[in-house]
Amino acid sequence: MTGARGLTAAALAILVGGAVFAAVRPTSRAAPGRVAVPPQGGGAVDAALQTHWKAQGLTPAAPADDLAVLRRLTLALMGTVPSLEEIRRFEADATPGRLDRWAAALLDDPRSHRYLAERLARVFAGSQAGAFVVYRRDLLMDWLAERLARREPFDAMVRELVSSEGLWTGSPEVNFITAAVVDGKVDEDQLAARTARAFLGVRMDCAQCHDHPFADWKQAQFKGLAAFYGGLKPSPLGLERKPGAEPRVPFGAEWMPEQGRPRERLAAWLTDPRNPHFARATANRVWGLMFGRPFVEPVDDVPPAGTKGAEALDLLADDFARTGYDWRRLVLAVASSKAFRASSELPEGAPRAAMEKAWAVFPVTPLRPEQLIGGLLQAGSVRTIDRDSDLVTRVVRALREKSFVAEYGDPGADELAERPATIAQALLRMNNKLPDEVLDPNPFTATGRIALMAGDAPRALEVTWLALVTRRPTEVEREKFLPWLAEARGGERGKVLGDLAWALFNSAEFSWNH
Repeated sequence: MTGARGLTAAALAILVGGAVFAAVRPTSRAAPGRVAVPPQGGGAVDAALQTHWKAQGLTPAAPADDLAVLRRLTLALMGTVPSLEEIRRFEADATPGRLDRWAAALLDDPRSHRYLAERLARVFAGSQAGAFVVYRRDLLMDWLAERLARREPFDAMVRELVSSEGLWTGSPEVNFITAAVVDGKVDEDQLAARTARAFLGVRMDCAQCHDHPFADWKQAQFKGLAAFYGGLKPSPLGLERKPGAEPRVPFGAEWMPEQGRPRERLAAWLTDPRNPHFARATANRVWGLMFGRPFVEPVDDVPPAGTKGAEALDLLADDFARTGYDWRRLVLAVASSKAFRASSELPEGAPRAAMEKAWAVFPVTPLRPEQLIGGLLQAGSVRTIDRDSDLVTRVVRALREKSFVAEYGDPGADELAERPATIAQALLRMNNKLPDEVLDPNPFTATGRIALMAGDAPRALEVTWLALVTRRPTEVEREKFLPWLAEARGGERGKVLGDLAWALFNSAEFSWNH
């Protein structure tokens, strides 16, 4: 997409030049309906972080603009940017505590249930298609989304996944097991490694083949855990099990019931309140889902409780366990923390690496592929794309998202591993046909409607910025771009807005979370 005067190239050069990260605080209007927010106990987490910052001699970043936090919340919980409709309703809420209410409302939205179910399915079952005859990823995601919607305690969800029986079609949670079917049999080693990483936050698979002299875990411990899944085989009636090796847990044997089927006993042991690993692993992963980076890295190699610098994680895990493994409460506790609501802009002279490591500034991370394409598709529509959207819109979005993610590079099951943005990805954003189609100024796109209905040039510029980057243009940006837009007549106005939207999409501000 290029304008007659080479506007796109000029606009992109200006935006990449550094003006994009400034923000203007939005003006609030009237308040929408209230949403009840459970008590968070987040003050203790903030106090622990504050103590850590003081010990490190760090001055935390200032609070972020409310619209910036709304964008973070929507990306983390929905996999997209907020729509213009949502931004207008958010700004109409002038009452105190609106960010808490909006976080709760977003988390209760069916779009959030589906998106978070997809993220959890990667953790529980990997990202591969698996053996289709015995593995139905879509049913597993539906099951997870339903459990999130009805606020089932997280420990109960995990017990069902680990211990379930029956057919993978009639009992979708069984797909946790059948995702590991290889050559007609359940790969017990794969399930043991996944169980340790996902539910305990430990990497035991390094001991799968032999003992390492400096490793924390030994082969006998890994094999004992794998034996809980030993002898499993899918059959027309469900899962069958033949007797195998004696299953043993790697630690805390006193937490495991003496009676019951092997996987029932394992599930009870994993989620026993005396097992600190379960709550800490979950809290660390939820932090990673919200920030794009776990509290401690790697996400599946969590240090023991009491580790210096991880006091805030201990507090989140303790609250999670004490309140019945309430997943929703845990997410909202992270969302309400000062770390999540801090600006990504550093105080003058502050070292970014040290600040990010201590969570004294919001860490700048590249968007996941589905967040990037989800943000683009939503920015191309003035209305919220959700289950109430027409069928054509939803189908087209699903197909486009799947194709773009595959080409852009799916991070797979190891989704919270550090990954740099690449030149190839930047070139794909610039040269792919999809941004041109979504941002083309016609009566069906946001840019086309803004050109026709936004009113004067300043208003059209403002709405374009809100749609793409969830903020208003800075004074520098107004000075640079308003003359081009004000001079445009007739259809040229739409072309200018389309070029500006394309340039914003290709700026670092759009493709990174901040």
